[in-house]
Amino acid sequence: MSYSDPFGLCPTSAGGDGKTDTYSDCPQGTSGYDAYQAQTGNGGLANNIAGAYHSCKESGPCATLAAVGGGLAGGWAAEGAAAIGGALFAGAEDAAGAIPVIGRWANTSQYIGQDGYDVLNLANWTPEANDAWINDIISNRRSVLTVTEQTQGNLWNAERGEWSQYAKELGQLIRAGYRQLGNILVPPTP
Repeated sequence: MSYSDPFGLCPTSAGGDGKTDTYSDCPQGTSGYDAYQAQTGNGGLANNIAGAYHSCKESGPCATLAAVGGGLAGGWAAEGAAAIGGALFAGAEDAAGAIPVIGRWANTSQYIGQDGYDVLNLANWTPEANDAWINDIISNRRSVLTVTEQTQGNLWNAERGEWSQYAKELGQLIRAGYRQLGNILVPPTP
C-alpha cells in the first residue's frame, strides 16, 4: 500500500501506485491531483501552474532541464525568487515577528530560540494543543514554513499505524485552503 495514495487508485504516471487509471484519489502534490482538480472545475491558473510543476517534477529529464535552466538564469532568477519570497512572507509573521515552523520534531527543534521563527515547544505537549496552535495560525492567516521533507516515512507512523502529527498539521492547513509553494504554506486569499 502507498501511504501517499491510501486507496491505490492513482496511476503511476500521475504520482500514485498504479493499481487503477482514475485520478480521483491522487495525492496532493502530484500531476494526477492537479489534473483531477481541473477536470472537476477546481482548476484555474494556479492549478495549471502547479500541474506543470508537478508533471515536470515527476519526469527526470524535465527536472534536470529545469535545474540547469535555473542555474543558467543566475541573477535575474535570484532577484525574482527574492521578490516572490517577500510576497509570500507578507503577513506571515505574528506580533512578535516570527513565522510558524512545522514538521517533525527533529527538524523543527533546530529553530527554537532563533529570531524570526515560531516553534510550538510545550513541556506538556498534546495533540490537542498542537491542533489549537495550527487553528490559531489559520485564524490569523499566517504563512507557515515547513522544514521536513514530505516523504512516506515522515507522513506515516508505521509503528503506530497512523498519520504522523506532521501529516495532521499539513492536513489541517490544506483543508483550510492553504497552498504549498516550495517550503512555504500560504493562506487562501480572502
